[in-house]
Amino acid sequence: MHILGKGTAVALVILALCPDAARAHQDEIGTLIIQHAYAEPAVLGGETLVRLAIENNGASVRQFIRLHSDAAEASQIEVRVAPGRFVPIGSMAVLPGEVLDLEETARVRLLRLRRPLAAGGSLEACLDFADGREKRIQVTVGKFELIN
Repeated sequence: MHILGKGTAVALVILALCPDAARAHQDEIGTLIIQHAYAEPAVLGGETLVRLAIENNGASVRQFIRLHSDAAEASQIEVRVAPGRFVPIGSMAVLPGEVLDLEETARVRLLRLRRPLAAGGSLEACLDFADGREKRIQVTVGKFELIN
């Protein structure tokens, strides 16, 4: 996990200059901001990876425990343990003042898709936290790309 990579810093500059773009790619839940949720295209019965960032602007640790969607039978949070190797884990802490980047060092895998996911489409998902809070989000199918 890292706080701000080069891509995140560039995204923050772009979003500061284009506030409408910021609203289009983030949802707020209390002191958490959910940003840039996207999933890769996939076939019926297959798997997809969901990528997003969770920013904690609060003073306490928030424990992310699950992302689920009616589009899939199951999901799992995975963390990178070696280049190209991810393993499932039960939850991930989002520390105060930090961004949990679920793209490079961790991710969510949706398993046994109930429908195909085509680029340009979307799906609804729900993020669950250990304190009982949840947040419904729209996940875009296809990758969010920064404009240079």
